[in-house]
Amino acid sequence: MDFIKVYLISRIVKKYRILKDVLSHDGFFFLNESVNNIDRIGKGCLFKKDIITPLDWRKIEGKDLLKILNQIKSKEFYFLKEIEGRVYKTRPKNVTR
Repeated sequence: MDFIKVYLISRIVKKYRILKDVLSHDGFFFLNESVNNIDRIGKGCLFKKDIITPLDWRKIEGKDLLKILNQIKSKEFYFLKEIEGRVYKTRPKNVTR
């Protein structure tokens, strides 16, 4: 794994941890557009659509990591939030950091 992939992975994980703290959400963040069938990030790992085991970071291409990082930075994701027994699709609004 080259240093650029390591850098992209560290940025994705760092952004996930910051957003999870700011948004008070400990579950998955679902990407608006899946990247090479990768549709969500959770607990610092990426997941493919309809598969419950996390992906191996080494098998993900650098261009896909860059697309995922750009989606997270531009807030192009949503998460599920339960309010009074109902589950709502929630999008981040003004997240600073």
